[in-house]
Amino acid sequence: MKNDYVTRLATDDSLQKAIQVLEGENTYDDQQTVFGTYICLGEVDSAAVKLELLNTSGLAETDWLALSEILRSLTSENKTWFDMSDGQANTLREMATDEENTLAKIQAQNVLHLVYGDTFPVVIDEEEIYLREMHQPKEETKIFSPNDNFQLYPNPANNNVEIKLNNNKELISNVVLINNLGNIVLKEKLDEKQSSYKLNTSQRPSGLYLLKIMTTSGTTYSNKLMIVK
Repeated sequence: MKNDYVTRLATDDSLQKAIQVLEGENTYDDQQTVFGTYICLGEVDSAAVKLELLNTSGLAETDWLALSEILRSLTSENKTWFDMSDGQANTLREMATDEENTLAKIQAQNVLHLVYGDTFPVVIDEEEIYLREMHQPKEETKIFSPNDNFQLYPNPANNNVEIKLNNNKELISNVVLINNLGNIVLKEKLDEKQSSYKLNTSQRPSGLYLLKIMTTSGTTYSNKLMIVK
């Protein structure tokens, strides 16, 4: 019942009330959810305070906080990942080479590949890690680079991103956007199937997302999308 209540509050945008309910619980999972919520809201200072109270917090939470702090610092100066300082880039490289597979590690690898062309010996799919943690099977998905069948422009995006499918034998039928916590934040079914589609991202907070499209042939494509305000 409590989880249903919290979910309903969050769905109704009563996030502060949802946080209060979770704060009243004393389990690690609930407190970790509060930490993650602060990160998603961009309230990094509140997340830092919560992290200090998570005595059993590990590398995953610490790296998420550091990654979010870098992003907040950049966006506050109207900068993107391409404007990182050497120190910020070095912090990302430390995350990207951590032994533990965390979402922060994956995000760091993606950013470094996007900005500097860095490559890493193991390609990790954050959606697969998330679903594994949630004990859910992963659907068959074909992953392509931005230069193949499925293109995003601009990427990083601000208010809009153009989705283009190069394969003229297929058309876009559905668009799904997944945030860095693995939550679906947008799901659109196109009334008119088309090879390109402009997605409005103006109401989405800064961060790294997974954008998935389903085509009329039944194929699912995925790409990483960076939104920077």
